[in-house]
Amino acid sequence: MQQVPTVQSWMSGGTILFHTDASIADHILNKYIVKLKNAVKVNFEAPQQHLQSFGEYI
Repeated sequence: MQQVPTVQSWMSGGTILFHTDASIADHILNKYIVKLKNAVKVNFEAPQQHLQSFGEYI
């Protein structure tokens, strides 16, 4: 999503939307992709351990 409608054109309710550029520099995007991957990893560690604990009872 590199083009987003402007708030004014979106709120006007018309049939024509005016878009503006919303691209992000690669170095910024890469930085936050790494942060997102780390957050996903951390947030799934506890559920993964919980699921693995069921294997102990089988």
